Amino acid sequence: MTRQRNWEQLRHSLTSLDIPVTASPHKSLNSSKGVICSHDLRFCLEEEMVEELSGVTHARRIKVRRGEDKIQTVVLTFDSPKPPNKIRAGHLTLDVRPYVPLPMRCYKCQPYGHGKDKYKKPAAVGVARVSCRT
Repeated sequence: MTRQRNWEQLRHSLTSLDIPVTASPHKSLNSSKGVICSHDLRFCLEEEMVEELSGVTHARRIKVRRGEDKIQTVVLTFDSPKPPNKIRAGHLTLDVRPYVPLPMRCYKCQPYGHGKDKYKKPAAVGVARVSCRT
């Protein structure tokens, strides 16, 4: 509440000086992502999840396989800086795991950490790049 009160004081002082003030929440700092897995959600649409689950702003299905099994996995974006530990979906209580995205990989030189748009050297070809060094 201290931040809210500080913001109100700042806004009041700026509007008294006839300075127009607009504010909006930071999209990436005020949101977080988490992963839920449940076979019971296989027929639920992503739009329904956003409407029905509290605090969820976006839902996206991802394909996860463990051996021969397909696991019903959904990445949820929450409107809070930290995702909840559990979420209720109807009669289900689901554990929310933190979402860890895949690392960025350059498909020109093959190392991780940067994209191909930032690379200025000639392209390397997958695994053959390692065997070309002599």
